[in-house]
Amino acid sequence: MTQKKSRRQRRIERKNRRTDIPEEEQRTWKYKDYVIIKRLFNYILKYKRKITVLFILSIIVSLTGLAFPLLMYRIIGSISAVTDDPLLQNQAWNEIWIASLILLGVVTFNLFLKWIYQRNVANLSLTAISDIRTELFSHIQTLSLKYYSSRPSGKILSTLSNDVDRVNNLISNAAIQIIADLLTVVIAMTLMMFFSWRLTFLILGFVPVLGIIFFLIARKAREYWRRTRQTISIITSLLQETIQGSRTIKAFVTEQQNIESFQLAAEADRSVNLSAARLQAFLVPFVQIILALIMGTILIVGSRLVDAGDLTIPELVSYFLLVAFFIGPLGNLVNFYNTIQLAMAAGERILTILDTKPQLTSPKDAVYIDRIEGNIEFQDLSFSYEKDIPVLKEVNLKVSPNQSIAFVGFTGAGKTTLISLLARFYDPTEGRILIDGIDIRKIDPESLRNQMAIVLQDTYLFSGTVMENIRYGKPDATDKEILKTTRKLGAHKFIMKLVNGYETEVRERGTLLSVGQRQLISFARALIANPRILILDEATSSVDPYTELKIQEALKTLLENRNSFIIAHRLSTVLNADLICVLENGRIIQIGTHEELVKNKEGLYNHLYEMQFTRPSATFDELEQHIVKERRKKFART
Repeated sequence: MTQKKSRRQRRIERKNRRTDIPEEEQRTWKYKDYVIIKRLFNYILKYKRKITVLFILSIIVSLTGLAFPLLMYRIIGSISAVTDDPLLQNQAWNEIWIASLILLGVVTFNLFLKWIYQRNVANLSLTAISDIRTELFSHIQTLSLKYYSSRPSGKILSTLSNDVDRVNNLISNAAIQIIADLLTVVIAMTLMMFFSWRLTFLILGFVPVLGIIFFLIARKAREYWRRTRQTISIITSLLQETIQGSRTIKAFVTEQQNIESFQLAAEADRSVNLSAARLQAFLVPFVQIILALIMGTILIVGSRLVDAGDLTIPELVSYFLLVAFFIGPLGNLVNFYNTIQLAMAAGERILTILDTKPQLTSPKDAVYIDRIEGNIEFQDLSFSYEKDIPVLKEVNLKVSPNQSIAFVGFTGAGKTTLISLLARFYDPTEGRILIDGIDIRKIDPESLRNQMAIVLQDTYLFSGTVMENIRYGKPDATDKEILKTTRKLGAHKFIMKLVNGYETEVRERGTLLSVGQRQLISFARALIANPRILILDEATSSVDPYTELKIQEALKTLLENRNSFIIAHRLSTVLNADLICVLENGRIIQIGTHEELVKNKEGLYNHLYEMQFTRPSATFDELEQHIVKERRKKFART
């Protein structure tokens, strides 16, 4: 009989479910606090001139602030000196008025300096944050496609926005302010020792108590704030996926499932933040109690010292004010504490991205190719996305300049992977690719990709006009060049029917246009660049047969004098290719022209051709059975 779980056990299980974090987010963090602080502060330290100005301002602000208890000592001393003697009375009141006016001037000057100080702090912190965000964005641009495919983009966006903002709070509200606070503490303690060393040593006995409490709570709070950064990144990721996949969500009526997923993530975020809030709720009153004990101790012990003649009333009042300046920065540590812990957790995530090394690197003496001639060779090429799961196996292929090469085969045969290796989105696991006799890994990536253009099946258009999206392939292209390209492709006609023609806003991902229209714009964007290597990955799969026919007619001219690699399931796209490579299970099993391949009645290409042209109504199972039957006949003959 199963033992019934206690209420406490059930509560713990519910909490664990609410705060469930993906395994990749639960790894052991490798950064120490001092490492994070040092690296984040490097973004500030390079602005030495601004830091110097802030340091000087902080000294002046601290000194003018501490002038208040000293002037109060003078004022109270003058009040105590007031007697019935008119001459001494007038002298005392004159001193009181002069000290009061000086105090008013000092306080006004102090407030003015604080205003200048805060403006400079904001300037420095925002400059540093801009540098962090720019470096983070620039570094992300260098990372390989594998990095993006292995993690949700929402988590990357969360680091660029939410985590960087947390670091901004550290720099603006804690890091620089703490310099002025520490200076105030040092000066205030020095003056406190001058007025009464006995009281000062007594008060310093409370400081270790605060330090121990902060140390004990720090580790637990740090974990809570780490988890808040994780939960908010999950929420950001869900929001992005929901917005980008809104059509799919509507089509499959999965709104309720998405709401439940979001509620679970929001509950996890609430639970972790609540735990952190409980810790803070304990810390704040505890610190206030310690501060109240300090002030009470001063009043009790100080009164006794006054009675004993070791301390005067003006000195006690001034000392009391100095203690406020001393413990004020200590009280700020409560607010700084949460800011620092949040920034530490956010800083870890920022440094994790910055320390991610690009998988694809080029040697320092990389070869810069001004013009690719087009001699391309795949030598014993093998590739795996995951270890021990090969996608390509010992592929060998030679391509001459200006040849058009087509890759056909079933889904998953490795066609797109082969093209991705040519564009050097990935590096081969084994073997190599030579372009004009040079290993692609030794070629400068910019010089390689500047002479390449790719049209994918999943077309991506950027926010902006039709003209801007086409010009993306060649920023200096003239309007005349763009019009010439779109007319050749048959895209000019539908573009002119849009609301504002070429100046029509396509919106994010081109949602204003149909799939076929987006594909034609993508075609124009690639061809306007006049690339030496043109890659078409199912580029005509989203257009209607009439448009495809027009594109094929245009391609006869547009594919001249360049290497082209075409991936297609519709064989009508590749009939005129110079070479057709048939891939199966990561290997090239047939190669030749359409006429040569179709003569081999037992080959896979002929079966694909029959399926699409001779027997277009055949099912996939029928085709598979036909292929197996033909191969058995061949095996029996051999």
